[in-house]
Amino acid sequence: MRVRRRIDAGCVTEIEIYTAAGATKKKRRPRLRFRDEAERAAHRDRIELQAFTRLIHANYAAGRSLYSTLTFADEAEVYSFAEAKRLRANFARRLRRAYPAARFVIVLGRGKNTMRIHAHMISDGIPAAEIRKIWGAGLTESRPLRAHNVYEDGDHGPDWSALAAYLWRHWTPEQGGHHYLATRNHRPAEREAAREVKREYSPERPPKPPRGYRLVEAYGTPFGYQYYKFVKIIS
Repeated sequence: MRVRRRIDAGCVTEIEIYTAAGATKKKRRPRLRFRDEAERAAHRDRIELQAFTRLIHANYAAGRSLYSTLTFADEAEVYSFAEAKRLRANFARRLRRAYPAARFVIVLGRGKNTMRIHAHMISDGIPAAEIRKIWGAGLTESRPLRAHNVYEDGDHGPDWSALAAYLWRHWTPEQGGHHYLATRNHRPAEREAAREVKREYSPERPPKPPRGYRLVEAYGTPFGYQYYKFVKIIS
């Protein structure tokens, strides 16, 4: 049985179409999905990145939420992620104490050229001046999330998938542990229960966009999975 599921996360709506497990009467030998452990790990990473991207879309808003880069001054520079994580935890604790209702996500990484450890944060409910004051370990640069993100194929509106992927890939095995630190008050994306679909869809014949949205991404796999992403149009 072919089913479709809709997922709403802020200004982004996704539709997945797939064959429900156990819905076919005829028994078939399971298909080989991964050729090796590296391919399996890459698939798992894509699933985790997708969940992280939905977290960002469901909890932050263009113009209101801030994207911040947090660097360490020369006199406060750190040389290990263990020390950086300790400072990040202290910073997060001070933010939560000053703004209990605020939401934020913080990632750590190294600069491409300098290799110095730094942090990035997406936050909602904390003024830029307060971020700079509470960080206190160096420089901060904060700017509102964009309402229009222009990629090669045009304006994707408030779709921050590229930003989420950039932050997600800051993590390296050197860091260990989780990819990010986040407050516990984030809302999950809204998931519609999967329901049977009888119409034949394809990237060339996608589902109708929700009112006020437009299609920005569509693809299918050899295993019958189809994915469609729609973004709210903001003038």
